[in-house]
Amino acid sequence: MENDWLDADETAASLHITKATLYKLVRGGGLPATKVAGKWRFSREAIEALFATTSTAPRWRSQGEGP
Repeated sequence: MENDWLDADETAASLHITKATLYKLVRGGGLPATKVAGKWRFSREAIEALFATTSTAPRWRSQGEGP
């Protein structure tokens, strides 16, 4: 069974962004995350659903951020 939660390194790698950009997205509310035992965790399902419903470039691209 696949791991349902990703850590920051795995999430950043799967989205092809830096961890700094990942944390900016979390702080800005653009990416759902949960802190568990002091570390950020990201639901694989929530991230896939977020990008599956995005019909245009993610919000941060239109603001000049991101990769």
